Amino acid sequence: MASPLHDSSTNIDEVANRFCVRLTQACAAMKAKIDEELATNKRSLAAWDAANALDNPNPRGLKSAILPRAVTSPTYRYGAPFPKLSDATVPLPRITFTVSRNKSSSFRTPAEQAREVVSSKSHVCWGGHMSDKARHVLPYVDGRGITDGDEFERLLGTNLFRFQALWVSELRLNDLRDAGGGLTWFKTPGLHDQLHVELPNSKIDQTDARAKACVDEYARLLRLKVGKPNEKFERHLDENLKKALRDSLAKYQSTK
Repeated sequence: MASPLHDSSTNIDEVANRFCVRLTQACAAMKAKIDEELATNKRSLAAWDAANALDNPNPRGLKSAILPRAVTSPTYRYGAPFPKLSDATVPLPRITFTVSRNKSSSFRTPAEQAREVVSSKSHVCWGGHMSDKARHVLPYVDGRGITDGDEFERLLGTNLFRFQALWVSELRLNDLRDAGGGLTWFKTPGLHDQLHVELPNSKIDQTDARAKACVDEYARLLRLKVGKPNEKFERHLDENLKKALRDSLAKYQSTK
């Protein structure tokens, strides 16, 4: 039976799937562009080297018993203009995207969201997963699935800034938002939620019954010593939810 708190009237799966298809295509085009830039850089450097390299015998006047013959070293013609190169430095791996099938990446009940909070994987009881309007994107890098945003960044290396621009562009074109509800490559200390996408205005209000139910379950889990207090979460509770948390902690304390 479906949860009475579950809003199933969203099109997040359709939009997130379209986002993944477009992002895969955009990354393929970016890879081809970077490969061509690297090849052009290589050709430009080889041509410049051939035109300007000089054999300079013993440029430093080295004399040694172990170096009886003149030492040669390539030097370059003074004042030769260096070719203008692209800022591409390393190839982009092959990257494809799909919507994650992990249960925690889709709809979450208040109880499921509370477990995310006590595990410090989330700092809210009112996020887009609870309204079924958020999903996680799963990138495959050279065929290997990556679930951690920080690891994905490391694999992109110096190409990260190019990818971030694509990500933001596709968020805007598909009318999606990042984990903070904005149009950025979302990065915040303590969270690895860069790969989260959601529909606009997807977060529920703190006055919503789902938020209160999540706070109640958070208190219950703490009394059972499942996970640990989440200071960032508690700091952002409004006054009504702070009171609800105090009441729930007292309730579960008395039922031990």
